[in-house]
Amino acid sequence: MDPLAELINQIRSGNVILWAGSGFSRYAGYPDGKKLAEIIKDNAQEPDSEYFKDKQQLIDVAQEFTELYGSERLIEILESVFNEEPTSLQYHQLLTQIPQIACIITTNYDMLFEEAYGDRICSVVKDPDIPKSKVQDKVVIYKIHGSLQFSDTIIITKDDYRDFYANLDSLVWTKVKTLISEYTILFLGYAFDDIDIQYLFDNVFKKLGDAPKEIFWISPNLPQHKLEYYSKEYPIRYINSTAEEAIPKIKERVDKSLIVDAERGYVRPITVSKVLENRGFIAEFRTGSKGTHITSVGVKDPDSPNAGIGLKLSLKPLAREHGEIEKLYDLFSGRNFDEVQIASENYSILLKASAGGIDVPIPDGTEAAHLTITCQPVRKFTSSVTLKRSERCITNIKTEVFASNYTVQVVLFHPGFKIILTPTEETENIWQMEISFEKPKDVLMGKEIFGFFDDWTKDDEMLISSDLADMCIPIPFPRGSMPKDIIEYIKLNSYVYLSLFRIQQFYGIRFDLKGAEPILKNDLDVMGEILTAIDDKGKQLDAISAKIQADKYDAFRQRINPVMGPLCITNKRILRCKLLNHDFELGYGIIDGQNMYISNEDEIKSSLENGESEIKVTFKSKTGDLYLRYCKDEGTRSPLPE
Repeated sequence: MDPLAELINQIRSGNVILWAGSGFSRYAGYPDGKKLAEIIKDNAQEPDSEYFKDKQQLIDVAQEFTELYGSERLIEILESVFNEEPTSLQYHQLLTQIPQIACIITTNYDMLFEEAYGDRICSVVKDPDIPKSKVQDKVVIYKIHGSLQFSDTIIITKDDYRDFYANLDSLVWTKVKTLISEYTILFLGYAFDDIDIQYLFDNVFKKLGDAPKEIFWISPNLPQHKLEYYSKEYPIRYINSTAEEAIPKIKERVDKSLIVDAERGYVRPITVSKVLENRGFIAEFRTGSKGTHITSVGVKDPDSPNAGIGLKLSLKPLAREHGEIEKLYDLFSGRNFDEVQIASENYSILLKASAGGIDVPIPDGTEAAHLTITCQPVRKFTSSVTLKRSERCITNIKTEVFASNYTVQVVLFHPGFKIILTPTEETENIWQMEISFEKPKDVLMGKEIFGFFDDWTKDDEMLISSDLADMCIPIPFPRGSMPKDIIEYIKLNSYVYLSLFRIQQFYGIRFDLKGAEPILKNDLDVMGEILTAIDDKGKQLDAISAKIQADKYDAFRQRINPVMGPLCITNKRILRCKLLNHDFELGYGIIDGQNMYISNEDEIKSSLENGESEIKVTFKSKTGDLYLRYCKDEGTRSPLPE
């Protein structure tokens, strides 16, 4: 495998420690070891310059300078050099965006990593700093050659190196040696002739035996013979590249897989969520018995010009083309804003998504699912609809505007309905309207919505307004173009929800519409009976029927006249009914009739001739005075023959 690709895989799994040398600080404008040696020599007094002529290595120059002028003067030079404002932190900051790099070891004295990471890093310089390395959610940097924060920790002269490598049993070095033996090392900013590398290999790695596990070394044009020499003893994977070339590639490829790696357990989901949040996205993960999975990704600010989820969609028709491709083209070109649904039984669907350069994995089984693609609005706001004549009003309606070079569309979203407005081509300021309804969440919403639109169907004018404009969009009721079934649907539901509201109020109950079955004709009849009981008014009947045993029919006819006059019948039992899981007591049913007569004489005669055991007798009122009412008391009852 390509060494860079293998390194990236190990970084993704959180198995890499960065080991940074002075060459990496050059990208921030700071000198490497050779340049620093020159700066120190330039600070020597003229008569003493001859002592530095044969000295090139930093440790030799620093040793000579210290012997001539003392260590304090050397520290002053280092502070003047490394306290300068860095020219760039670009590559240090790129590393801060790779969350899997949680540990850095460096021989640099500067504070570049601390400046790049801010409060997300803790420095370990001395043994008492070791407890800091256990702080969660922070990168740990081990400054094994000291830090300018503590001048007494600086390792730069020959004497410093000799004392330092003679005492590798400190707590800091014990921790570093443990890390070397457990993790893969990535060297950045070192050359083979770097004295730090020579000391490291000769004084540390040899003493560790089989460790380290593996070494990746990024540096341009390392001498082949040196590489072969060290590779005999150590597992070195060489990457011939500069850091400025390699780090962006590493960051980009690690970035793409952050969500996948969080699902694999390589990086904490909360860490990935923070990375996405810093890039303008909101992500949610869920951890369960089947592991960790991302459940949603969205933009924090949909109005931001840089916000958006990248999507790559590949569709291959499985048989004949079903027209969705043309609809998608219309959607993407702006000729239409309707959502497009792609059915998996018609197309092979390949979908890839990304957010802020990070791949968003598509859940398993998506290839067997349906895909819905929608357009994003150019504007969102809240509006209200009012009726001009009846003054009914519905407020707080979510409104979205879609626009392209071809057309404009205004869509009003309410939990109970959706209105789509499109300007007509023939006349300015005249809008075509489509309306659809959803099941209301409760009776009160249904009464409000369908009462509003029922009044609108009575030739009222709807006015749509918002805080964004002083003018209203007038929508007269389109009597000629509104489908008849929509009008009937509105009127029926206006009656239903008004009736349910009255029943709720009278009985002090609440109908739960969640999960309720659709209202059927039988339910409408039950509503009518309950309202009859509530209103305490008679309900006009067309006829009433009774069944008489055939052997008792003659006795029955002898007791009544063909025209009976007034009739009053009371049910022997209290009548009850059920509506939407509620039981209702209506009372005793009382039928009052005037000018009554038997209306089915021919049918009765036929039943008698055919020898039927039961005879159906139907009563009607000649004057239409036949009513049903309910009362709490049994009242007067006119018995029918038994």
